[in-house]
Amino acid sequence: MIKIQKKDFNVEKEISSIKKLYSSIGAVTSFTGYVRDNNNNANVQSINLEVYEEMAYQQLEKIIKKANIKWNLIDTLIIHRYGNLKVNEKIVLVASFSSHRKDSFE
Repeated sequence: MIKIQKKDFNVEKEISSIKKLYSSIGAVTSFTGYVRDNNNNANVQSINLEVYEEMAYQQLEKIIKKANIKWNLIDTLIIHRYGNLKVNEKIVLVASFSSHRKDSFE
């Protein structure tokens, strides 16, 4: 599943919503990216992310297809935010769902 959105998200709720769909999920591995307060030795208070949604979906679909060929995944979740995001706000969530941890981690 791919979501491109302005609004914030709750990591646990997002993962739980997919976990509920499949009783065969035994492993979930996730990465959450945040806005940090420093970039290239410059202080950062916020970032402004723009998105061309159609292209972003296409590229993220390609990544998911490659992952599904390489690993035995039950599902994947990618959430990517856009707009003005302040320090410590979430930017991205990537989660993989599999029966066993090896596929999920890799």
